[in-house]
Amino acid sequence: MQTVTNPYRILYVDDEEGLLDIGRFYLEQAGGITVDVTASPHEALHMILSGRYDAVVSDYQMPEMNGIELLKRVREAGSRVPFIIFTGKGREEVVIEALNSGADFYIQKGGNPGAQFAELANAVRQLAGRQRAEAAVRKGEEMLHKAQKLAHLGSWEFDHESRRLIWSDEVYRIFGLDPGKPPTYEEFLAMVHPDDRAAVDAAYSTSVAEAKAGYEVKHRIIRKDTGEVRYLVERCEHQRDESGQIVRSVGMVHDITELKLAELELRSQHEKLQVAYEQLAVVEKELRSSFDDLAESQRQLQASEERYRRISESISDVVYSCVLKHSGNYRFDWVAGAVHEITGYTEDEILAMRCWRKIIHPDDMPIFERETLRLPPGTSSLFEIRIVRRDSRVRWLRVSANCTDTADGEIRLYGGWQDITDQKEAEERLRKTAEKMESIFRAAPTGIGMAVDGVMTEVNGRLCEILGYTRDELIGQHVQLLCPDDTVYESALQQMHARVEVTGKCTLETRFRRKDGAIIDVLLSITPLDPMHFSWGVTFTVQDITERKAMEREIEYHARELARQTNSLAIANRKLNLMSSITRHDILNQLTILLGNLWIAEETGAGQNISEYLARVKGAAGRIHRQIEFTRDYTDLGVRSPEWQRVSDLIRSAVHQDLPVDDETRDLVIYADPMLETVFANLMDNTLRHGESATGVRVRYRLEENGDLTLIWEDDGVGIPVEEKERIFQRGVGKNTGLGLFLIREILAITGINIAETGEPGKGARFEMLVPRGAYKILG
Repeated sequence: MQTVTNPYRILYVDDEEGLLDIGRFYLEQAGGITVDVTASPHEALHMILSGRYDAVVSDYQMPEMNGIELLKRVREAGSRVPFIIFTGKGREEVVIEALNSGADFYIQKGGNPGAQFAELANAVRQLAGRQRAEAAVRKGEEMLHKAQKLAHLGSWEFDHESRRLIWSDEVYRIFGLDPGKPPTYEEFLAMVHPDDRAAVDAAYSTSVAEAKAGYEVKHRIIRKDTGEVRYLVERCEHQRDESGQIVRSVGMVHDITELKLAELELRSQHEKLQVAYEQLAVVEKELRSSFDDLAESQRQLQASEERYRRISESISDVVYSCVLKHSGNYRFDWVAGAVHEITGYTEDEILAMRCWRKIIHPDDMPIFERETLRLPPGTSSLFEIRIVRRDSRVRWLRVSANCTDTADGEIRLYGGWQDITDQKEAEERLRKTAEKMESIFRAAPTGIGMAVDGVMTEVNGRLCEILGYTRDELIGQHVQLLCPDDTVYESALQQMHARVEVTGKCTLETRFRRKDGAIIDVLLSITPLDPMHFSWGVTFTVQDITERKAMEREIEYHARELARQTNSLAIANRKLNLMSSITRHDILNQLTILLGNLWIAEETGAGQNISEYLARVKGAAGRIHRQIEFTRDYTDLGVRSPEWQRVSDLIRSAVHQDLPVDDETRDLVIYADPMLETVFANLMDNTLRHGESATGVRVRYRLEENGDLTLIWEDDGVGIPVEEKERIFQRGVGKNTGLGLFLIREILAITGINIAETGEPGKGARFEMLVPRGAYKILG
């Protein structure tokens, strides 16, 4: 088994001790995974909330608390650790409940253990890896934010087409603005100090016009909130499209106010010292005439030096002064500030070195020489170099150098050092984090993209693979390109806004159109950079679930087929039971009557009573015939699929010449078993046999408030007694075979039609058939 330096740590929860041992063995054998196990869900909850695990695998059915209840407790406690339900329960409602409760994956036990645990190990790696990647991204973003804040360093981005300016939080703080109100480029210029505004605009416009890689400019701003003047260094880099046109500018803003003010103060103090030195020269010339004046001048000089010393000691970095010697090198003649903290040397040791070369990193010496030795008087330079401390550690410095020539002809270099090691290290960590994020983005097995105002600004290779486009074909296109039609796009947009308002993100199933025109099912997850400002952009992920959806549809089809076949088997079974009962009981009874009467006739011999016995035989044979006819009809029941049938046509075939029918159903059709014609034939037979005084039949229908329809067959005969209204539909009840009304109810029940007798005794029979909504049509 391969050794992994940082394996995923998993908690496996199951009340079956044997399964815990097997699960731990398989998962750890798969490599890259260490497994802790527990049979107690309550103990598991405390272990999970400790934050030690990259993922959790839990059984569903456990005595103390089932897996979904454990999952809900974990999510309610705020933990987002990946959670996999691993169980023998395969019911669809359990899967849905698990996923709705926040489960990340669901695996059903059973089958080949090797394949089953291989799938589980793969799911663990996928989810745990994603969890670690997301945590690393969050940590990187937090470190970037802290680094920018500590270094007073902000970043910005300007879109040349939309003229939209995007700032980091630190830039907003530097300018004294509300982060919720991003400025335009023009509004940014308005905050630049009036004396610097033209130079700033020129630096930007010139770099664009002359196709430069970027620019650097120092300028002042007037803070929006306090009116305070701040000093900034701004650097910019232009990004171009394939045609060479600038499409975006990115840059940084560094607040150097404190350094600049210290520099100005040092310059002021230096000038004061210079004046003092000049005054001292005058005093020296007048020493012969006025000792008192000399003493006063000395006291003034000491006071000035004390103020200068205190200023130097109050700043956190280093200030220095050098003089250019005949050798062509500068030599320290004064240094103050945090010298020892930065270099490890004392001020005296630095002065004793006499030159910079002993502490400057050898690789950065050319930078130092270019920025200092070639600096003409009256000019200044700002550059970054490394020094080697006394303890051999390397530190980064930002060095300001101002070259001037003094009244006595000396060329002097003075300025300051700022220790920027932490900033440099933060930039390096940020670069590595960005590289990791880029690697994750490119290698992710899920399609990932970014969009601003609906326009795709970045996509990874997996998304291109899913959609069949190249990266260049997608970048710059509106996401509506991916939707099959406007309806799908509008629906997804509405769902996104509704869900983001509640949860800050959105996951939905929708459909996309590939480049080749194929329509695919996808799982789309959308997270805005800021839920309150969709226009700032969103990140989205896409998973192709076409095969899964096809499988779901196939499962649904087979489920419907299974239900239909189960229902057909139930009907067939009921028919067989009834047929067996009829054959075994009713027909045998009639055969007994028939054979009994023949035996009696045979025993008594031929005589005057022979006709009575033959009549009984004939009656029994007739009843057997009717029973056989019924079984034939009942066997045909439900064999053919239901169909739409016009009621008036069925009534016409049932009309008897001796009984007129008033048909008011000429525009009504019903979805029923093809034996529906038998219903009306048996109703007509019932009226003819039992109506006695009936003179006609009326057939009509009535629409109900709930959308159902009542079809009514009524005559004006003797009616049916109250106590018989329900019994007449039972098999064997009635004056004839007792099968006609029973068969009617069976035929109608196939398509959900109910029948009841609602007439008044003495006024006629009325049969009401309740047809459900959707099983009838009224033709125009």
